[in-house]
Amino acid sequence: MNKPRIFYGWYIVSAGMLITMIHGALYVYGFGAFFVHFQQAFNANRAQIGLVLGLARLEGGLVAPLAGFLVDKYGPRKLMLFGLTLLGLGFILLSQVNSLFMFYLVFIVVMSTGSSFGSSRPIQISLAN
Repeated sequence: MNKPRIFYGWYIVSAGMLITMIHGALYVYGFGAFFVHFQQAFNANRAQIGLVLGLARLEGGLVAPLAGFLVDKYGPRKLMLFGLTLLGLGFILLSQVNSLFMFYLVFIVVMSTGSSFGSSRPIQISLAN
């Protein structure tokens, strides 16, 4: 008797769920765990550190149309590979940051862009199709 095969779409759902969980734990909610450390390391106040998170969210909203276009053109797999690689590179660069300006640059330009291209948008589009 043949064993029933698991529908391929469930592998996609499982991978999307795993990527979303890791992204949420490390990037979205993990920022709060290092908030005080960032304040002390850069000798900054709460507003200066909080601003980077606000600007990163703004960047995510501004880049969304471009991310949607690129997902349609190249597919979610390639865009996620690019975005998650960029986000990982951002985490590595974040360990080398030594000024508030560099912190803003790495977090907003590298990490936020990688997050926009590599996490929720391509996953939502791939699950919708």
